[in-house]
Amino acid sequence: MKIKVYSLMTLLLFLVLLLMIGCTPNPTIPPLSVYYVAPVGNDTNNGSLTSPWKTIQYALDTPSEDSFKVILQPGTYQQNKIDFPDDKEIYLLGEAGPESTVVENIGTDEPVIRIHSVSKDIKIEGITITGAEGDKGGGLWVWNSVLEMINCKIENNSATCGGGIFAFTSNLSLKDCQIKNNYASSGYGGINCQESSLSMDNCTIDHNTTDGDAGGLYVYWVSSTLDINQCTFSNNSAGGDGGGIYLWTAGNSTITNSMIKNNSANDVGGGIYVYDPQGTITIHGNTVCNNASEEGITTENQIVPNTYPDNTLLTTCPNANNPSSVHNLTQNTYHGTIQDALEKANNADTIEVDDGIYQENIIFPPSKSITLRSANGASLTTIKGTEDNPTVWFKDSLLTGTFLEGFTVTHQIGASGNGMIVNNSIVTVDSCIVKDNQSPFSGGGISNSHDSNLTIINSTITNNSTEGMGGGINTYQSDLTITGSTISSNSALDNGGGIYIWSSVGGYSIEIGGDSESEKNIICGNYLTGDSPSLDQQIMSSLSGSLYSFFRDTNHINLNCL
Repeated sequence: MKIKVYSLMTLLLFLVLLLMIGCTPNPTIPPLSVYYVAPVGNDTNNGSLTSPWKTIQYALDTPSEDSFKVILQPGTYQQNKIDFPDDKEIYLLGEAGPESTVVENIGTDEPVIRIHSVSKDIKIEGITITGAEGDKGGGLWVWNSVLEMINCKIENNSATCGGGIFAFTSNLSLKDCQIKNNYASSGYGGINCQESSLSMDNCTIDHNTTDGDAGGLYVYWVSSTLDINQCTFSNNSAGGDGGGIYLWTAGNSTITNSMIKNNSANDVGGGIYVYDPQGTITIHGNTVCNNASEEGITTENQIVPNTYPDNTLLTTCPNANNPSSVHNLTQNTYHGTIQDALEKANNADTIEVDDGIYQENIIFPPSKSITLRSANGASLTTIKGTEDNPTVWFKDSLLTGTFLEGFTVTHQIGASGNGMIVNNSIVTVDSCIVKDNQSPFSGGGISNSHDSNLTIINSTITNNSTEGMGGGINTYQSDLTITGSTISSNSALDNGGGIYIWSSVGGYSIEIGGDSESEKNIICGNYLTGDSPSLDQQIMSSLSGSLYSFFRDTNHINLNCL
């Protein structure tokens, strides 16, 4: 009986202990100590809200805590070099924001703020840093440290290199910041990032200049990493290479959803210049426009080398009232990509596209007749496919009135696919250039199939290839009309280097050329892959073989192109 009593008492004691442990509150984290600085303060004060200190340096050095916040009250702080202690975690906050909280350098050729080998994380928010004339990092100098900056301005500073920011072996994060009107005599007008990690989100880098390389941003060496998202690099200039952004033997770098515009370089790469990348460089979803270099302003030199897909490259930038380069004339709406405009179009809409290289694959929506046209013709407006799919695809567009007018249709280097597929659709292609497409499927330039009706007017189909039939054009059980066009220098591995018709001439309506000179086509230099051009490869049929004799009187068909 005693054993049972003792056991019951032990159990009750155990339950009481569990209850006590469960009810014990978690230890509270003490609030961060806060100190205040004001232009009218005094360093003999205690640093409270009502008795603030006067100098920022005193506020950084005086507190004994390892971690604390310093709040700058509104005003202009004309101070000498500000040096962060190397063993404290500090949050420096301009509570009223950068327009009202200005830190201005006076009486020194050092950076405005210096963060050197700080072992703890530093955060700076809501201030303007200005007025420096130094050697490295006019506005901000970060060395072997971790810094987060939010809603700050670094402007009107100068240095030998890194006019706005100089970062070395550091981890730097910028969000909602502006780097403007800084100057560096030797290089890197806005930001110099060497052997460091830099992330930038929703920042503006504008009107920074240098006599050397990299007007806006310089990223150096394989150990550096870069992540830029939704930023604007504008009006920066370099006396050497890289007006907007210069990546030099950089490590893994990503630039997305950003605007790089109106920058200039006296030498190479007005917009973005990538030199000898050592890591994975990802540049996509950006608008890169009106950047100038020694070659002038062209779409091909907005990004150098021009091997990064999924960017919009323009010689002129959209204006403030028309923020995008694709205009639905019927709805009076603007779009960032051609595909977005197509998807949002209604039946019978007309879409006009500004000059530029549009690196995207587009699909016309079914059951809508849409006119897609360029503003200034195929020589100035290119749709460049970036995926292993057709660059332009018409699917089930059976309503009359679908037009493609005035584009060059091609593929990015390394991507394959038909230039254009017309599938179960009624389409007119007018004044287009379809070139340099390579496809494993028939119809390297254009594939017309499945009861389609395709009309090609005043267009050029050249230098396309296929592993199947019809290097330039392949038509399968569909109507085809071609007038006033050039089909040249295309090749097919199987048959029909120029045009291949998968049916008898009488099975579907096949009209190639005409009696008048304006209707006749130039068909020349097409060949079977591995062979020289031959007359029979200019136009072939699955049933009749060569159609040279049938079409020679209504076209200019030649072995070689003049």
